[in-house]
Amino acid sequence: MDRKLYGLKKEKLSHFRLYWHDTVTGSNTSPVLVVPPDNTSTTAFWMIRMIDNALTLGPEMSSKLVGRAQVFYAQASQQEIGLLMAMNFALIQGKYNGSSITVLGRNTVFSKVREMPVIGGSGLFRLNGKHMLEMLRGKRLVFIGDSLNRNMWESMVCILRNAAKDKSKVLKPLAKKNLKQKIPILLCLRGGEWNSGGRCDGETEPLTEENQFENDPSMVKILESVLEEMKTPIFYLNVTRMTNFRRDAHPSIYREKDLPEEEKRSPLRFQDCSHWSPRSS
Repeated sequence: MDRKLYGLKKEKLSHFRLYWHDTVTGSNTSPVLVVPPDNTSTTAFWMIRMIDNALTLGPEMSSKLVGRAQVFYAQASQQEIGLLMAMNFALIQGKYNGSSITVLGRNTVFSKVREMPVIGGSGLFRLNGKHMLEMLRGKRLVFIGDSLNRNMWESMVCILRNAAKDKSKVLKPLAKKNLKQKIPILLCLRGGEWNSGGRCDGETEPLTEENQFENDPSMVKILESVLEEMKTPIFYLNVTRMTNFRRDAHPSIYREKDLPEEEKRSPLRFQDCSHWSPRSS
């Protein structure tokens, strides 16, 4: 990335090294089995384990303890040995004491190089609001969407406000008008348009291939073509596209407790596809 193009200053990097001790074979393994694998699967599909391992300064187990690696992972692939991992590295020594790093993503065990995304942190590793304010200086950041996007916006505003030196300059304009515009309705996972019936419960696995769901609607393609032609660079994050794979994440009838069977099958009242179904959000 050309940092001069975006007006970014020189990065300040912190380098540190630690060792994660994980014993996966032998009589004293560190992962604890929570859910056993499917006996018919060659990839140990659906096996779930938990880990609470030592983080040390050196490669030896006797090296100084600096934290804990607390991990939840599942065998998430039916085709290969592939893990879905949620990892939290909690540090307990030195200037990083009380800080943590969170990693979430796919781990293809037999790949020579495995890269996983760092999705968050706390303490010294939390989002640098001051750095983001500098990145946004003279620019606009726009959240477009429904109440879910509003949640993201409010969270971001809180982070950036805390980073502002003079909080009296943080303004909150009060809009008095709502903009309403008819747009094409996207399709729900099953059952047609979001308000025409159908069900989205019962989905237990995410989609794995892009050809399993519809292409982006024509309006999205028009938007992308216009953005490419603009002189002022604009970057947008298509959240709907990102979440298309997670059909199993729809809360559906499970967002309410003790629903009668009749109400469980009433999608207009309880399945809330307009918010949660990736096809219609």
